[in-house]
Amino acid sequence: MNVSPHDGHRQRMRERFALNGFRGFAAHEVLEYLLFYARARGDTNATAHALIEKFGSLRAVFDAPLEELAACKDVGAHTAYLIKMVPELARVYAESGHEPGAVTTTGDAAALLAPKFFGTGEEVVAMLCLDNRRNPKFCGVLYEGSVNAVDVNIRLLMEKVLATKSVGVVLAHNHPNGIAIPSELDIATTIRLREYLRGIGVTLVDHLVMVEGDYISMAESGFLDEGYVRRNIYRSELDLE
Repeated sequence: MNVSPHDGHRQRMRERFALNGFRGFAAHEVLEYLLFYARARGDTNATAHALIEKFGSLRAVFDAPLEELAACKDVGAHTAYLIKMVPELARVYAESGHEPGAVTTTGDAAALLAPKFFGTGEEVVAMLCLDNRRNPKFCGVLYEGSVNAVDVNIRLLMEKVLATKSVGVVLAHNHPNGIAIPSELDIATTIRLREYLRGIGVTLVDHLVMVEGDYISMAESGFLDEGYVRRNIYRSELDLE
Protein backbone atom coordinates (compact mmCIF):
# COMPACT_ATOMS: atom_id res chain seq x y z
CA MET A 1 0.00 0.00 0.00
CA ASN A 2 1.40 3.39 -1.02
CA VAL A 3 1.65 5.93 1.77
CA SER A 4 1.66 9.60 0.83
CA PRO A 5 4.38 11.70 2.49
CA HIS A 6 1.56 14.13 3.32
CA ASP A 7 -0.42 11.58 5.36
CA GLY A 8 1.64 12.21 8.50
CA HIS A 9 1.16 15.95 8.14
CA ARG A 10 -2.59 15.53 7.77
CA GLN A 11 -2.74 13.37 10.87
CA ARG A 12 -0.82 15.96 12.89
CA MET A 13 -3.21 18.66 11.68
CA ARG A 14 -6.19 16.54 12.73
CA GLU A 15 -4.67 16.02 16.17
CA ARG A 16 -4.19 19.79 16.56
CA PHE A 17 -7.78 20.38 15.54
CA ALA A 18 -9.04 17.68 17.93
CA LEU A 19 -7.32 19.40 20.85
CA ASN A 20 -8.16 23.06 20.23
CA GLY A 21 -10.28 23.44 17.12
CA PHE A 22 -8.85 26.13 14.86
CA ARG A 23 -7.28 28.06 17.76
CA GLY A 24 -3.66 28.66 16.88
CA PHE A 25 -4.14 27.87 13.19
CA ALA A 26 -2.95 30.43 10.67
CA ALA A 27 -5.48 31.48 8.03
CA HIS A 28 -3.87 29.35 5.34
CA GLU A 29 -3.83 26.34 7.70
CA VAL A 30 -7.59 26.63 8.27
CA LEU A 31 -8.17 26.54 4.52
CA GLU A 32 -5.57 23.82 4.03
CA TYR A 33 -7.36 21.67 6.61
CA LEU A 34 -10.74 22.22 4.97
CA LEU A 35 -9.30 21.20 1.60
CA PHE A 36 -8.30 17.81 3.05
CA TYR A 37 -11.96 16.87 2.68
CA ALA A 38 -12.02 17.82 -0.99
CA ARG A 39 -8.76 16.12 -1.93
CA ALA A 40 -8.08 12.70 -0.47
CA ARG A 41 -4.36 12.78 -1.20
CA GLY A 42 -1.70 15.34 -1.90
CA ASP A 43 -0.58 18.74 -0.66
CA THR A 44 -3.36 21.26 -0.09
CA ASN A 45 -1.05 23.83 1.51
CA ALA A 46 -0.02 25.39 -1.80
CA THR A 47 -3.64 25.65 -2.94
CA ALA A 48 -4.63 27.34 0.32
CA HIS A 49 -1.83 29.89 -0.01
CA ALA A 50 -2.70 30.55 -3.65
CA LEU A 51 -6.39 31.14 -2.90
CA ILE A 52 -5.70 33.55 -0.04
CA GLU A 53 -3.15 35.41 -2.16
CA LYS A 54 -5.62 35.68 -5.07
CA PHE A 55 -8.65 36.86 -3.08
CA GLY A 56 -6.84 38.75 -0.31
CA SER A 57 -7.97 37.01 2.90
CA LEU A 58 -9.56 33.85 4.22
CA ARG A 59 -12.90 35.62 4.51
CA ALA A 60 -12.64 36.82 0.92
CA VAL A 61 -12.07 33.24 -0.22
CA PHE A 62 -15.30 32.14 1.47
CA ASP A 63 -17.13 35.16 0.04
CA ALA A 64 -15.82 34.69 -3.51
CA PRO A 65 -18.30 33.72 -6.26
CA LEU A 66 -18.62 29.99 -6.84
CA GLU A 67 -17.63 30.30 -10.50
CA GLU A 68 -14.43 32.21 -9.68
CA LEU A 69 -13.40 29.62 -7.11
CA ALA A 70 -14.10 26.72 -9.45
CA ALA A 71 -11.93 28.32 -12.14
CA CYS A 72 -8.87 28.49 -9.87
CA LYS A 73 -5.99 26.08 -10.37
CA ASP A 74 -6.39 22.80 -8.42
CA VAL A 75 -9.86 23.77 -7.20
CA GLY A 76 -12.71 22.82 -9.53
CA ALA A 77 -16.44 22.60 -8.88
CA HIS A 78 -16.37 20.00 -6.08
CA THR A 79 -13.90 21.98 -3.96
CA ALA A 80 -15.63 25.28 -4.74
CA TYR A 81 -18.93 23.92 -3.43
CA LEU A 82 -17.20 22.77 -0.24
CA ILE A 83 -15.69 26.22 0.32
CA LYS A 84 -19.01 27.99 -0.30
CA MET A 85 -20.76 25.63 2.11
CA VAL A 86 -18.76 26.95 5.09
CA PRO A 87 -20.38 30.41 5.50
CA GLU A 88 -23.80 28.87 4.87
CA LEU A 89 -23.19 26.33 7.63
CA ALA A 90 -22.10 29.19 9.91
CA ARG A 91 -25.30 31.08 9.13
CA VAL A 92 -27.53 28.06 9.82
CA TYR A 93 -25.60 27.31 13.02
CA ALA A 94 -26.04 30.88 14.28
CA GLU A 95 -29.73 30.95 13.42
CA SER A 96 -30.39 27.63 15.15
CA GLY A 97 -29.07 28.98 18.46
CA HIS A 98 -31.92 31.42 18.98
CA GLU A 99 -35.05 30.11 20.62
CA PRO A 100 -38.35 31.67 19.53
CA GLY A 101 -39.45 34.37 21.92
CA ALA A 102 -40.23 38.04 22.33
CA VAL A 103 -37.76 40.55 20.92
CA THR A 104 -37.42 42.96 23.84
CA THR A 105 -34.00 44.53 23.24
CA THR A 106 -31.88 45.79 20.39
CA GLY A 107 -29.51 42.91 21.11
CA ASP A 108 -32.34 40.42 20.60
CA ALA A 109 -33.10 41.92 17.19
CA ALA A 110 -29.42 42.04 16.19
CA ALA A 111 -28.90 38.40 17.19
CA LEU A 112 -31.74 37.33 14.90
CA LEU A 113 -30.73 39.54 11.98
CA ALA A 114 -26.92 39.22 12.03
CA PRO A 115 -26.79 35.68 10.55
CA LYS A 116 -28.64 36.93 7.46
CA PHE A 117 -25.45 38.74 6.45
CA PHE A 118 -23.05 35.81 6.79
CA GLY A 119 -21.14 34.90 3.65
CA THR A 120 -22.09 37.88 1.53
CA GLY A 121 -19.85 40.55 0.13
CA GLU A 122 -22.79 42.45 -1.32
CA GLU A 123 -25.19 44.89 0.28
CA VAL A 124 -28.20 43.07 1.72
CA VAL A 125 -31.40 44.39 3.27
CA ALA A 126 -33.07 42.22 5.91
CA MET A 127 -36.20 42.67 7.98
CA LEU A 128 -37.64 41.42 11.25
CA CYS A 129 -41.44 41.60 11.54
CA LEU A 130 -43.07 41.55 14.99
CA ASP A 131 -46.56 40.95 16.31
CA ASN A 132 -48.17 42.98 19.11
CA ARG A 133 -46.29 40.92 21.72
CA ARG A 134 -43.00 41.50 19.88
CA ASN A 135 -42.77 37.89 18.78
CA PRO A 136 -41.10 37.36 15.39
CA LYS A 137 -43.49 36.79 12.49
CA PHE A 138 -40.75 36.88 9.85
CA CYS A 139 -36.98 37.29 9.88
CA GLY A 140 -35.14 37.13 6.60
CA VAL A 141 -33.50 38.83 3.66
CA LEU A 142 -35.79 41.29 1.95
CA TYR A 143 -33.55 41.69 -1.09
CA GLU A 144 -29.95 42.09 -2.19
CA GLY A 145 -29.05 45.63 -3.14
CA SER A 146 -28.93 49.11 -1.68
CA VAL A 147 -31.28 50.07 1.13
CA ASN A 148 -31.73 53.32 -0.77
CA ALA A 149 -33.48 51.67 -3.71
CA VAL A 150 -36.65 53.20 -2.31
CA ASP A 151 -39.20 52.09 -4.89
CA VAL A 152 -38.22 48.43 -4.60
CA ASN A 153 -37.81 48.73 -0.84
CA ILE A 154 -41.28 50.07 -0.23
CA ARG A 155 -43.06 47.47 -2.35
CA LEU A 156 -41.27 44.45 -0.89
CA LEU A 157 -41.45 45.78 2.65
CA MET A 158 -45.18 46.48 2.49
CA GLU A 159 -45.95 43.10 0.93
CA LYS A 160 -44.15 41.25 3.72
CA VAL A 161 -45.64 43.36 6.52
CA LEU A 162 -49.18 42.90 5.22
CA ALA A 163 -48.69 39.17 4.58
CA THR A 164 -47.49 38.57 8.15
CA LYS A 165 -50.02 40.96 9.75
CA SER A 166 -47.17 42.55 11.69
CA VAL A 167 -47.36 45.67 13.84
CA GLY A 168 -43.63 46.35 14.23
CA VAL A 169 -40.60 46.22 11.95
CA VAL A 170 -36.84 46.22 12.49
CA LEU A 171 -34.84 46.85 9.33
CA ALA A 172 -31.17 45.98 8.88
CA HIS A 173 -28.65 46.44 6.11
CA ASN A 174 -24.92 45.98 5.87
CA HIS A 175 -22.02 48.15 4.77
CA PRO A 176 -19.73 45.53 3.15
CA ASN A 177 -16.78 47.87 2.69
CA GLY A 178 -17.46 50.51 5.32
CA ILE A 179 -18.15 51.17 8.97
CA ALA A 180 -21.35 50.82 10.96
CA ILE A 181 -22.43 54.44 10.65
CA PRO A 182 -25.52 55.34 8.60
CA SER A 183 -25.16 57.83 5.77
CA GLU A 184 -27.50 60.79 5.38
CA LEU A 185 -29.19 58.93 2.54
CA ASP A 186 -29.62 55.84 4.77
CA ILE A 187 -31.35 58.02 7.36
CA ALA A 188 -33.49 59.87 4.83
CA THR A 189 -34.64 56.59 3.27
CA THR A 190 -35.42 55.16 6.70
CA ILE A 191 -37.54 58.17 7.63
CA ARG A 192 -39.43 57.88 4.36
CA LEU A 193 -40.11 54.18 5.01
CA ARG A 194 -41.20 54.99 8.56
CA GLU A 195 -43.85 57.35 7.20
CA TYR A 196 -45.18 54.72 4.81
CA LEU A 197 -45.42 52.22 7.67
CA ARG A 198 -47.17 54.72 9.92
CA GLY A 199 -49.77 55.08 7.20
CA ILE A 200 -50.81 51.45 7.67
CA GLY A 201 -50.53 51.46 11.47
CA VAL A 202 -47.13 49.77 11.69
CA THR A 203 -44.20 51.00 13.80
CA LEU A 204 -40.64 51.11 12.51
CA VAL A 205 -38.94 50.03 15.73
CA ASP A 206 -35.36 50.42 14.55
CA HIS A 207 -32.93 50.20 11.65
CA LEU A 208 -29.61 48.46 12.28
CA VAL A 209 -26.47 49.03 10.21
CA MET A 210 -24.33 45.87 10.29
CA VAL A 211 -20.58 45.53 9.64
CA GLU A 212 -18.76 42.23 10.26
CA GLY A 213 -20.41 41.34 13.55
CA ASP A 214 -20.75 44.92 14.75
CA TYR A 215 -23.84 47.08 14.41
CA ILE A 216 -25.29 50.44 15.25
CA SER A 217 -28.91 51.13 16.16
CA MET A 218 -30.28 54.20 14.41
CA ALA A 219 -33.00 54.53 17.05
CA GLU A 220 -30.69 54.29 20.08
CA SER A 221 -28.15 56.60 18.43
CA GLY A 222 -30.77 59.30 17.89
CA PHE A 223 -30.57 59.29 14.10
CA LEU A 224 -34.34 58.79 13.82
CA ASP A 225 -35.31 61.57 16.22
CA GLU A 226 -37.38 64.23 14.49
CA GLY A 227 -35.10 66.98 15.77
CA TYR A 228 -31.99 65.32 14.37
CA VAL A 229 -33.67 64.73 11.03
CA ARG A 230 -34.77 68.34 10.65
CA ARG A 231 -31.35 69.70 11.64
CA ASN A 232 -29.16 67.36 9.62
CA ILE A 233 -31.03 65.75 6.72
CA TYR A 234 -31.82 67.76 3.64
CA ARG A 235 -35.44 68.90 3.66
CA SER A 236 -35.73 68.18 -0.07
CA GLU A 237 -34.74 64.54 0.44
CA LEU A 238 -37.64 63.97 2.84
CA ASP A 239 -40.23 66.30 1.32
CA LEU A 240 -40.89 67.66 4.82
CA GLU A 241 -43.37 70.47 5.18
